[in-house]
Amino acid sequence: MPSVSTHHFLAAMRGAQLKGWSRQSLLAEAGMKDNFDYAGEQRFSIDQMTRLTRTIWRVLDDEFMGFTRTQSKPGTFAFCVKAMSKERTLRDALMTGSTFYSLVTDDIETEIIEHGDHAVIDIRFQHPELDPDYYFEDFWMVIWHRLASWLTGLRIPLQYVNFTQAKPPHSRELNYMFPGVLDFGTTSSQLAFDARHLELPISRSSREVDRFLARSPFYLLSIPGSEGMLHGTIVSMLTPEDNGVMTFPSIEEIAAQLGCSGGTLRRRLREESSSYSKIKDELRRNVAYKLLADESIPIEDVALAAGYSTASPFIRAFNQWSGTSPRQYRRKLRPR
Repeated sequence: MPSVSTHHFLAAMRGAQLKGWSRQSLLAEAGMKDNFDYAGEQRFSIDQMTRLTRTIWRVLDDEFMGFTRTQSKPGTFAFCVKAMSKERTLRDALMTGSTFYSLVTDDIETEIIEHGDHAVIDIRFQHPELDPDYYFEDFWMVIWHRLASWLTGLRIPLQYVNFTQAKPPHSRELNYMFPGVLDFGTTSSQLAFDARHLELPISRSSREVDRFLARSPFYLLSIPGSEGMLHGTIVSMLTPEDNGVMTFPSIEEIAAQLGCSGGTLRRRLREESSSYSKIKDELRRNVAYKLLADESIPIEDVALAAGYSTASPFIRAFNQWSGTSPRQYRRKLRPR
């Protein structure tokens, strides 16, 4: 079942605590006793996190939870989602959402950028000192990714994710929340995905939107890779620490780590319209796209990082993925 780490549960309260609310008083307002084992491996249910979040929205009268200088009145997010749901494609919906929040606040800049085969949601917080644990930055990124996925009815795979924060002790938790290639200490936070997804139609009815908002933020807090999404779990397992070199154990070894047989793992992946081969291709492709954006990295090093022993098989694979060579792809990215 989906769950939230102790780090994020406690960090969610920091904005309200800076405004005079204690942890105990917030939990009491949310109908929870403060008897959790914060020092252990305690995890919190999505229901608990939803109750806490909605309590903070209510007591602060602020959907930004005290992490920005300007407030966002409760109901702002609902208005935005309804506007986005009326658009024709994901591109239109994301542009509507970005424009809407630019009118609401100057504290968060959210921009939709297209770079060749990539679409990037670029996020910049103007007062990061108000969010010292980067909780709301993480949450804002969660909102944009999950909302895009929910509006289209497709769990949109992330090619790479950048964070302005230095690599934190809970980085593996972030990899669980955002399966893909993670980078830290960047100038802005970014969610990158295949630009073709921008053409996806918006598939939600008014009734579905109302149900979604009635339980908000419950659905947004569900973590990719949970709720039976084995694909995301394996992506998280195989993504190397510190963006290291990709290595791929056999499917039997992966199955053993998950406590099942190779045959069972293959069957469960087929039920998700996935396969171990597809997962390996996805990870290799994501690493390649990210590293090719940096022209100082030789093609041979990109190939090694993506799990290839030499450049030749990597170049062949990249041609199959993109219809172009790695060098041609780099030339496309150069500013004109």
